[in-house]
Amino acid sequence: MSDDNFDIEKLEFGKELNGIKCLNLSELRLLLEDRMRTYPSSSDEAHTLIKAAYDYSYKFGKIKNRASVMLIREALDETTKLHEFEIASLVNLLPRTPDEAKSLIPSLSRLPNDHIERIIINLESHRTYST
Repeated sequence: MSDDNFDIEKLEFGKELNGIKCLNLSELRLLLEDRMRTYPSSSDEAHTLIKAAYDYSYKFGKIKNRASVMLIREALDETTKLHEFEIASLVNLLPRTPDEAKSLIPSLSRLPNDHIERIIINLESHRTYST
């Protein structure tokens, strides 16, 4: 694989992205929320960009409760052998079945359905429903 290419199915993302931490949208929202609270007087351009990213992550992030966001990350880091990308993708997409998860995240096809089902049940218990 060259550094310019990547293969999501094989969880190969290129040299520059090797070993990085992937955040799901709910984690991103928490980081940006803390950033805006800690440094409210950022430059106008920086504040605009941070606010736009925050608004997006708030709108599309499915886990709103701070404790749940942290619990999910801890549980998936400790009890699964998932890649960072898979963890972030599962939390962002919240698939309802193992087949849906494998369809959306092809690298999960290496895992048995019962393993994915347990992950989905755990994630579903933290989902925030909004109208």
